[in-house]
Amino acid sequence: LIFILVGMIITIPFEQTFILKSLALFGFYVLIRFGAVQLTLRKLDYTIKEKLFLTLNMPKGIAVAVVALMLKTRNIAGMNEILDLLLVFVMYSIRLSIITYKLAKYFIILEDKEIKNEES
Repeated sequence: LIFILVGMIITIPFEQTFILKSLALFGFYVLIRFGAVQLTLRKLDYTIKEKLFLTLNMPKGIAVAVVALMLKTRNIAGMNEILDLLLVFVMYSIRLSIITYKLAKYFIILEDKEIKNEES
């Protein structure tokens, strides 16, 4: 319901400059997230594939959608582009998480046979 409300209130400008800017900012966000995962897990025994999985498997963004909805009702000057970017980031993160989930077997090796049987 929150996503439907946000989608009705916030309109995304499908201009080339906006899309390129949002993709560049999202790429920067993913790089920062990867750096945070590397820093956090530096002393633990994780492979680079597992760290990539943790980086790409992002939260779904319901909290961000609620904040965007609340900020849209405040009518703060200059907030429209930020809200558009927030909504696009939520969409990008959901799509990236879905792709990462579908490709999880390439990132994570499941060692327990019981877990493998549940997947099938």
